[in-house]
Amino acid sequence: MTRGIVRHDSRPSMSFQHRKKHLLRLVRLARRWQLHHPSFSNFAAFAAFLVVLFVLLLAYKRANRTQFTLSPASIPATLRLPENEVLSSQLEHALAAKLCGRRLISTHVEELRPCNKFVSESAAKVVGLVELRNVRVVLSSFLSSLSKFTHSIVVLDDHSTDGTRLQLLQSPHIELILNRTGPWQRDELTDRQLLLEAGRRVGGTHFVLLDYDEFLSHNCLPWMRGEIIKLKPGQSMFIPWVEAWRSPLVQRVLKHDRQMNFLTRRQMIIFADNRSVSYTEENALARKLSDNATLHVLRCPRAICPSLGRYNGAADPPHLPESVKFMPECRILELRFLDINNVLLKSAWYEALGRVVGAKDGVTSGKMMSRMFGTPDNSAESEQDVYLAPIDAKWLGSDGGKISSIYQSIETWRASELLQWIESYGAGHFKNLTVMNSIHFGELRGAMRRALVDGSRLRFLPKKKTGIVVFAAENPSFPALSRLLLFANFTLLDMSSLKDQMINYKTKTSVCEKAQQYEELKVALNKLFHSRPYTGHYRRIFVTTSNIPHVLQSALLEYISQELSDMHCVVAFADWVPNQDNTELYSLARDYANHPGSHLRVVDIPLQAFGSYAALRWLWKRLSDQLNTSASLFTEERLIKMAENNHVEFAATGLSPGNTGLLPVARLIFSLNVGRSGSRYLADVLKTAANPIWSVHEPSCPHKACSGGGAMRMQDNRLDRSYTQREAIKIPMVMAGIASVYNITSFPDSTLRTVDCSVFNRKRWGEFASATDLEHFRPIFEVDGQRSCVVHVVKDVVYAETNPNFKSWIYDVVLDHFLSTGYQTTIVVVRKYIAAVLRSLYLTGYFSSRDGYNWMETAASVNSKLSMREIQDDDRLQSFEKLVSYVANSEAVFRYVKSTYTNKPGVSHVKQRLSFIDIKAEELYSPEGTMSLVEQLDLKSTSNTSNLAGVVSDKYSENIRVASGQKLSLDECEQLLKTFTERLSPSSKAKLADLFRDWDKTEGYRYRE
Repeated sequence: MTRGIVRHDSRPSMSFQHRKKHLLRLVRLARRWQLHHPSFSNFAAFAAFLVVLFVLLLAYKRANRTQFTLSPASIPATLRLPENEVLSSQLEHALAAKLCGRRLISTHVEELRPCNKFVSESAAKVVGLVELRNVRVVLSSFLSSLSKFTHSIVVLDDHSTDGTRLQLLQSPHIELILNRTGPWQRDELTDRQLLLEAGRRVGGTHFVLLDYDEFLSHNCLPWMRGEIIKLKPGQSMFIPWVEAWRSPLVQRVLKHDRQMNFLTRRQMIIFADNRSVSYTEENALARKLSDNATLHVLRCPRAICPSLGRYNGAADPPHLPESVKFMPECRILELRFLDINNVLLKSAWYEALGRVVGAKDGVTSGKMMSRMFGTPDNSAESEQDVYLAPIDAKWLGSDGGKISSIYQSIETWRASELLQWIESYGAGHFKNLTVMNSIHFGELRGAMRRALVDGSRLRFLPKKKTGIVVFAAENPSFPALSRLLLFANFTLLDMSSLKDQMINYKTKTSVCEKAQQYEELKVALNKLFHSRPYTGHYRRIFVTTSNIPHVLQSALLEYISQELSDMHCVVAFADWVPNQDNTELYSLARDYANHPGSHLRVVDIPLQAFGSYAALRWLWKRLSDQLNTSASLFTEERLIKMAENNHVEFAATGLSPGNTGLLPVARLIFSLNVGRSGSRYLADVLKTAANPIWSVHEPSCPHKACSGGGAMRMQDNRLDRSYTQREAIKIPMVMAGIASVYNITSFPDSTLRTVDCSVFNRKRWGEFASATDLEHFRPIFEVDGQRSCVVHVVKDVVYAETNPNFKSWIYDVVLDHFLSTGYQTTIVVVRKYIAAVLRSLYLTGYFSSRDGYNWMETAASVNSKLSMREIQDDDRLQSFEKLVSYVANSEAVFRYVKSTYTNKPGVSHVKQRLSFIDIKAEELYSPEGTMSLVEQLDLKSTSNTSNLAGVVSDKYSENIRVASGQKLSLDECEQLLKTFTERLSPSSKAKLADLFRDWDKTEGYRYRE
């Protein structure tokens, strides 16, 4: 079988009319010559002379037309794709097995008839006519879609070298294949006529002419064939076009008409044959034969499909003639703009092809190229804004992810031919071509070699160690992200001060050059280009487009994608007030990152995350590529402070956390207890949780500001007078504990699930995570640079302290500060049977051999919350009675804290940040009670939690020294308490009974005797 490497000319034989015309011209020329040479009368010699002249004239005509021939063998071996070398034997076997007919219909066109059966339900037959070349990757999906509203498909394969022909032979949808052989040349006019004639040979009465990157909208597939059959001979069908832009979810539209595609494309591709129409020079888009009109040809012959003129999109269709049927509910989805690299290569390929075949430059550019890349002689057209609109889900169906994946791959064959043309003709032959001049062909050649070596997709966008972050969110979180990125050593490019102005979009020319009138943008971009890199570290640039027009945001993203392709970029998004522009901008940026080999990365951050230290830290790591803790500006404490400031800024707007939805900076767990009631056990249990947690019992203060057990003598130390001192001690201690979470152990970012970006919607978190997971984790989603999106779950940082001294010197400074700066605080109130607590405290020697005032405050304290004169004179109380006074005052403090901070005037949001959990120590000591409390605290238990639950240890030895010189049994303790209570006045007795009502005995629990 001919493989397309033969070097003789492959142009089809000239028509009889053309041959007759040239022959008559030669006869006249020869007759004049004979009249001047009467001696030349030999007829045979005259005939031979005539033939020679005819051949020379044909050669001359062909030379002037400069028909380009390309042999795959002429492509350098290093650039040849593997498929170019291995198809012949496979094709021969496939031909033998699949073909039921094979014949040569012209010198270099072979007709192949696969053994597929096609049946039409009526005399009418809808046939798809497709011209294609090197489309193996997308062929299966395209043919499957086209076959749903046609009876059969006829294909002209124009010298494919990537396995397309083999796949065509294996497809059940193909009725006829026209296989071009010989050297390749561009002759679309002839190709269209060949397809039309082949369609008629298979009985076609109605024809559909789609290219491989065009689809009928999903909603019309089931019934479209029936509508096509209704067309009478000579009638056509008009379906509006949609130009998908970077994604099957977004379309590019006109500025003032979002119903119209940005190319104003209105070509018809469906018609009913009248058996007399044909493709002539009239169907060529270039009108002059000298311009080589065969480069671009209308799909539908002009005799059947008239020009529609201008109109305002599907919402306002043109005034159509009766012969044209309008289908407003359907769309033709064109996918060529899913990968802008392909558009770049295809446009450059057409530009170069025009030079190769001798056509004028304007013939090959077309409206699409001028609108995409501009034209040298029409600068007005080169200034195009990018406007986007969503693609209706019903047009796309469920195939968005699949379509995105197969059409976002670069066509290497075009790259190979461009490189071969440059090698054959020299770079100078293609000077002053807009798109050709925008490609760095040295880098493209290197990328081709690398792609062939490792089998990867072609990537010719180089990546250098420079980063750009684009922040496009209209919300108060912008200051937070800007501060965060300063810590990450980014150069700040703040464009948020720009007014409501529009920036003209152009791919090839720098934004600085195209926006001279926007001085602020010019200065900002110059700062970007001339900023000095950090020695030894990545250079990073932060760009924010917050509070600037949508078109400027789109243009900037487009500019980054096209012009700054040598930089590594990150696009950070946060929630915004939902509107069409923001949704489209988000889709645009996300699809930049979807594109294979993209230098962009998108991180989609819920707005709530800007209040969370854990989320900010995760984001900082993600944007920094590598942690640089030596950076002078960066500390964990600074990140914590940043999260706090975000909450303060939101609070200044009058919005409560419930309205803003900000996540807490961190979660705090404290305990109100009197000691000797399970506080140490509780700290040990919390330490086993799967969350990033810092859990301590009695932390010591720096510089010995408190005792080794975290206590401070407060019996005679007023809270108000010591507030500043205590605040300066305790607040840094808590923040240091939070910051230490990532130092004591590794808590890796958890990947919840990898999902298809095209179907992802943050409102559908429930499909990706259970309600329990979402209570424990804070999700963030990221495009991973390919087609998938990774849903990350960032775990809350938890600080837990079960210090009994919380009720004495800690609670006021901690709650005042952390509740007003965005922390979620839970206070676990632990009580135990009063007699058991008093016995345990008594046996440890407090107020007898040990100074209880070091950490205990009795009712006689200057900070007492209890008004009972009979127990407020410690000089008159015995050691056991002082312990009763201490526990009674502690309960009064418990109630004061709960009442004060849940009803604090002017701080209504505190209720949303503060919660209390009451539990008896007896319940806590049981495995069930322990696991229940862990669940109430929204912590994720581990096997260590289960193993520790119910296993209680006492920090004091069983051989504890009894200060009184004798042991005190539980019964004796109960009697001492009863005796003391009976001495009180009725009012004091009632108050004490009320204070101890929740300290009752738990039936069935074994207390120590």
